[in-house]
Amino acid sequence: MVKMNKITLSMIIATMIYVGCTKEEIKPGDNLPTEIKTYLTAHYPSQSIIDAVIDKTDSTNTYEIKLNNATSLEFNYKKEIMDIDGNTELPISVISSKVFDYVRINYPNNFITGWEMDEGKQEVELNNRVDLEFDMNNDFLQIDLTE
Repeated sequence: MVKMNKITLSMIIATMIYVGCTKEEIKPGDNLPTEIKTYLTAHYPSQSIIDAVIDKTDSTNTYEIKLNNATSLEFNYKKEIMDIDGNTELPISVISSKVFDYVRINYPNNFITGWEMDEGKQEVELNNRVDLEFDMNNDFLQIDLTE
């Protein structure tokens, strides 16, 4: 009987997780919030969207966008950029000038391929796989050695 209850409980939990978190593919021109379209037009004018997904979790939505240059972007429920990951140099317009200047001065042979906002910090990834952490005032904190 205990084994049956564990199985039943596991199935209920799995169902709740599935129902509470679903992804919905959307057409890039349709249903994409204006704020996200504006961001993409401003910073990636020559790129096109090849995939757009709304990740619905409880009452919030996040948006995952993939561009034709293999760049992935994630926007939070407020439609604010939270994560950018690419293989090529990110547009200077998506990085604060203070962070960009720090990288240019301290890593002159490298460039930024990724940016993420995480727990009140910013993290940039360089093309040499070095991750640098900055605070919200764009001041350098440390090299991230967690990977």
